[in-house]
Amino acid sequence: MPSKKEAPLAPKLVSGPAKTAEDLENEEYLRQLELAIENH
Repeated sequence: MPSKKEAPLAPKLVSGPAKTAEDLENEEYLRQLELAIENH
């Protein structure tokens, strides 16, 4: 059985509305990535 650390992130993201600092950093990264794609 895989440990909780090895489990995919999806269940954690839907487990509740609370976002961790890592979640916020990932969202910011995705926004910057989208802007970079639009500018090309």
